[in-house]
Amino acid sequence: KKNAERELASRGAINRSLTTAIDLQTRGQKKQALKEFEGVMKAGLDNPAVHYNVGILYKDLGSYDQAQKHLLLSVGHPELAFGSHLALGRMAREQGDQAEAARHLVQVLRIADTLSVDRSQSEQLNEYYDRLQATLAEGNQQGLERLNESTLGLLSGPNWMQQVRAARHT
Repeated sequence: KKNAERELASRGAINRSLTTAIDLQTRGQKKQALKEFEGVMKAGLDNPAVHYNVGILYKDLGSYDQAQKHLLLSVGHPELAFGSHLALGRMAREQGDQAEAARHLVQVLRIADTLSVDRSQSEQLNEYYDRLQATLAEGNQQGLERLNESTLGLLSGPNWMQQVRAARHT
């Protein structure tokens, strides 16, 4: 009975810290939010959404190595993959690694494109993106830079989904 009570108290403390972390992040208090999220992880919460938020906070604070570590832990989660790949692509581009940026940004395009088409087309679309990923490995620097720039342009702004749909139909 004591262990169950201790676990419940611990869970309550984790939930309170998590709520505080999210509130701080929402209000732009990044360093304090990061401290709260890290406390939650130390307390035993290993969750892709927490890793995503921690990764974004580290990215915003300029600690790209730490950001990458956490974003890679969230990238496999379907609801977080888009944002994780986008952040990883932007960081790689800022660091001058066009090939790595393209690898992540093509994944973002794949996700966005899949959302914009009928399910019946998604298998064909996946084959296309698999081929595109394969050709990236042999791509030249200028081609990769153009791809990254146009992808980020397409995925920026409040109407990015409409832009993806329009691009799909041209």
